[in-house]
Amino acid sequence: MKNNLNKTPVLPEGSFLKASRNIPGQVWLLVLSAVILMSGYGMVVPLLPVYGERIGASAWELGILVAAFFCGRAIGQLPSGSLADRLGRRPAILTAIAGYTICAALFAMAQIPIYLIIARALQGLSAAMFTVSVRALISDLTPVPDRGFAHGLLSSGVNSGFIIGPVCGAILVAAYDIRTPFLCLTAICAVAFIPILRLRRKQRMTFSVRIETKKEISGISRKIPLIYLGISNFFFMAALGIAMTLFPIFGEKFVDGGLTFVSAAFSIAAVCGFFASPIAGRISDILGRVPLIIFGALLLVVEPLSVIFSTSPVVIGIAYGLGGIGTTSYFNSMHAAVADFFGGHERGRAAGFVGLCSDAGGIAGSLGSAAMWQFFSLRTAFVIEAVLLMLMALFVYIVKKRLTIEKVLPAITRESMPAG
Repeated sequence: MKNNLNKTPVLPEGSFLKASRNIPGQVWLLVLSAVILMSGYGMVVPLLPVYGERIGASAWELGILVAAFFCGRAIGQLPSGSLADRLGRRPAILTAIAGYTICAALFAMAQIPIYLIIARALQGLSAAMFTVSVRALISDLTPVPDRGFAHGLLSSGVNSGFIIGPVCGAILVAAYDIRTPFLCLTAICAVAFIPILRLRRKQRMTFSVRIETKKEISGISRKIPLIYLGISNFFFMAALGIAMTLFPIFGEKFVDGGLTFVSAAFSIAAVCGFFASPIAGRISDILGRVPLIIFGALLLVVEPLSVIFSTSPVVIGIAYGLGGIGTTSYFNSMHAAVADFFGGHERGRAAGFVGLCSDAGGIAGSLGSAAMWQFFSLRTAFVIEAVLLMLMALFVYIVKKRLTIEKVLPAITRESMPAG
């Protein structure tokens, strides 16, 4: 029997309300923890390039600051996946939150750029373990027909944090100074432990698509989708690395509202992603993963195009709203595709490999953006961002017809998998 990335093994039936009833309570605890954690980091991420500039960071150090996150996350992806597979999801998630908390304290104490860079690298390590473990546990807990929807709920949780966070960060900066949000972050990270401590230590059953023999796990039919997702993630995150490095600088220098607008743009993207995530996830359950991956990349192109051709806050704000929809459409479908083809005991490592490719792209994009800014201009970097996204969409369109996975069983099977 053949099955390709365009089709999920089981088509979903019923409404969004029915799908939400199929989501276990454990998933909602994971979503709550993500909301808390991302609310804290949503306060500070839009401010990091400007914070670094104010404590003396050069253009190259700002590029390294963004790249440090991807370097830390790249180093942590594969070990995090193995740890989550071997020791359980819950211990890995708790370890990740502890790392986030330490990182937050380092941010608040930073006096020179190197401290920020170290803290950012630690944040990357923690993000790798948190993302891989949480995504794997959600895939373990949810049946295939509802998997895209479940990942969409998590993305909505992450986006809700980036709705709340930038607004709170802007208020704190206006009322006090740019260091205040970083001081508040440590306490917020500590609160994120509470929902995870309420997770059951063992999950009774999970749902996955299983293949027929162990030999086929390492077969070429299994490696192709992983390679495909890795390449597409590299291009996608290279583009995002450019945006994360330079958009705050562009907004402060050229757009009315400066840092307030930068925070607002991230909030607009998060609001749109919040509402779009479950819908995009459900659509990927019905239509397949690949169409949503291509759609997400092409929709994100409007962000760099708006910066290239305009400095209007209204135009750029609308573009970032559409970009938020594109980003969540892409990532929900990508994570669901990994889970569709890899079972619980190998899912963490598969997610780690795809994440490693993502971070390699993020490193290339953030460091490359610094070079483009120094030797050309800010807008040149955004042109490259748009080109990378279009090349990624073209690549996926070309290779999707060649990706056929042999001998994937369409039945849902149940397997025991410890959460911790």
